Amino acid sequence: MKKLLFVLIFVATILTGSAQNLLNDQWKFTTGDDSSRMRPEFDDSRWTNARIGELWESWGFPGYDGYGWYRKQVVIPSALKKVALRNGGLTLKLARIDDVDFTWFNGKLIGQTGDVPPNYVGRYDVERIYTIPAKLIRWDRPNTIAVRVYDHSGGGGIYGNDVSLTVRGLKDMVRLAPAIQEADRVLKDVTDYALPFELVNDSREKINGLLKVLVLSDFRDTVSVRESPVELAARSKSSISIPLKGLKPGIYRVTAYFSSSLVNKQVKFNFAIDPETMTTTADTPPDFADFWSRAKAELASVEPGYKLIKVDSLCTKSRNC
Repeated sequence: MKKLLFVLIFVATILTGSAQNLLNDQWKFTTGDDSSRMRPEFDDSRWTNARIGELWESWGFPGYDGYGWYRKQVVIPSALKKVALRNGGLTLKLARIDDVDFTWFNGKLIGQTGDVPPNYVGRYDVERIYTIPAKLIRWDRPNTIAVRVYDHSGGGGIYGNDVSLTVRGLKDMVRLAPAIQEADRVLKDVTDYALPFELVNDSREKINGLLKVLVLSDFRDTVSVRESPVELAARSKSSISIPLKGLKPGIYRVTAYFSSSLVNKQVKFNFAIDPETMTTTADTPPDFADFWSRAKAELASVEPGYKLIKVDSLCTKSRNC
């Protein structure tokens, strides 16, 4: 009876493995920068035990700005090999990273978001979702994840709840994203605008669904509600535009939802039109929810007296006090 129960549990693990998080919270961390740290054979045994998902100021590195490295080893069972090969590998989610990251798997760069000086581009508010090709996986042996982080100022490190490693499923193979090209999604001299979206289907399945888009003003008045049928061929990319008319200077909140019998995807974002000419002040700026969540996390890590020290320092440098 015990043997039968073990077999049932093992089979269930194989069948549901693609949805299970293969990571635990045991990561390593150190400050500074050294390119050899991305190598699987690098010795990180003397590094600090990291609190993954929390800014590094809150667990041992207050006030630190600059480079830091995270490392993690994970054994991936060969029982997941078949589904991983079929669906294109694994999906690594690193929540959000303040501000820039370069991420390696077994010594191979699998993703980068933002850039470091002298071409600094911060991306603290962007979800990190990277694909790990099946060919890079060492089945039933340790695999190494290495994340190089650059923090320009304020809080630093990997923060947020969605840190996971899973076998890719259909939901990972369909992506919905805004396709606004303008920097910071700020448009100029626009009253009518075709709001662009991109839908990507990397799966072998043909997917028919409906794209629903809700646009609100900065005062939460409904600007537009639209629905558009979508046919996604296998391994294809589609561009869809939602027409908006009579737009005024302001900040607009968008919720887009793609629904089908196979998979559902949702994305929320803001865009602005001539914000400098707004006649009234918006309740919140673009991406305020993301900003406020990050700000609260940073404030929680600030030691008492920090603001006074900073103010005195600025007064000395500027001589304006």
